[in-house]
Amino acid sequence: MRVALFVEAAENFAELDVVVVPVAGATSAPLPPFRETTRLHEAPASPNRTLSLIGRIPVEARADALRAYGRPSLSGLLTAEAHHLVARLASTRSFDLVVVLRTYMLPLAEAVADTTALALDLDEDDLNSALSQSRIALAHGRSTRAAWLMADATAIDRMIALHEGRLAASFTSCEGDGTTLRRRHPGLRPIIVNNAVAIPRVPTRRHDGQTLLFVGAFGHLANVDGIAWFAESVVPRLHRRLPWGFRVIVAGNGPPPRVLQLNRHPRIEIVSNFESAAPLYARATIAIAPLRFGGGARTKIIEAAAHGVACVAHRASVNGKLADAGWAAGSAPDFATACAEALQDPEGRRAREASGRAIARTVYDRNAVIARLTRQLAHLVPLW
Repeated sequence: MRVALFVEAAENFAELDVVVVPVAGATSAPLPPFRETTRLHEAPASPNRTLSLIGRIPVEARADALRAYGRPSLSGLLTAEAHHLVARLASTRSFDLVVVLRTYMLPLAEAVADTTALALDLDEDDLNSALSQSRIALAHGRSTRAAWLMADATAIDRMIALHEGRLAASFTSCEGDGTTLRRRHPGLRPIIVNNAVAIPRVPTRRHDGQTLLFVGAFGHLANVDGIAWFAESVVPRLHRRLPWGFRVIVAGNGPPPRVLQLNRHPRIEIVSNFESAAPLYARATIAIAPLRFGGGARTKIIEAAAHGVACVAHRASVNGKLADAGWAAGSAPDFATACAEALQDPEGRRAREASGRAIARTVYDRNAVIARLTRQLAHLVPLW
């Protein structure tokens, strides 16, 4: 989890209060262990009155209503209790730095005094992410869904513009998103904080030459959409190319019904409730990242590279330094072709595995990223 990077970095030099508001649903992974000096505060999330009313009007009119509301839909889940909690903490503690993780959480920081340094982790460019998602919705004839996505993303972008003058710093997970954000918000200078993973010392591989692995948190809509698209549109094509056999392992805790039903397919195995993905990567011939929308640097691609597993990724998923350490494809036929080629080309796999692992160790090592982020956060305190 990206939040764990910021928590651990801040704990390296400060006492910490962590406020958790599950506006995007229940977390799909446990919160990281905290130090004794860290205090955890949890606040409920539920729709406010305006958001509830928007949900009752005809579907085709909801995007216009959201635009009139003016805030992101997830901001509408921030309860009065959450606002009161942050206000109480701000009034009883003297904070040197407040870090907001994701733009839709910014309304909670309005209770923080202007004398306190405020930083924002954008993670990705939400507007670009919504554009990619809305294109898919339009391709499936879901124009109202596409309109809602764009209204929501525009509201997020408006919130950035509203608060950017107040920010001591902002962060994002890859240079591509940082560039597009700077174009729309000249006052924003996002610092790149790479998503990161623990690098295994020597990955142990014992794959059978025909196993594809997908690892993902199913609380993230792009993961659910991606693996469903792969099963429905890519697997049949891959079967025609590799009639002698292949199998797909889909791993993630708390899979929803749409994912669980994939278990009916004779070539797909669902794995959940696992503590470590290392044994899964050891069995994998290649990893797959069929995410068709979203942004940021995909942790699943980084993790696969760290474990010495080459990845076939959707072009929409490829960001950052690992772009050339695997295969990339856009359409379902091209994705099936790339998977078949990856399974049938041991030499090509080995070259990409070595390249990916070297990049993961150099750029995405968790210890190095946290050490750098610790210095960046500590540097903000005396500047404000």
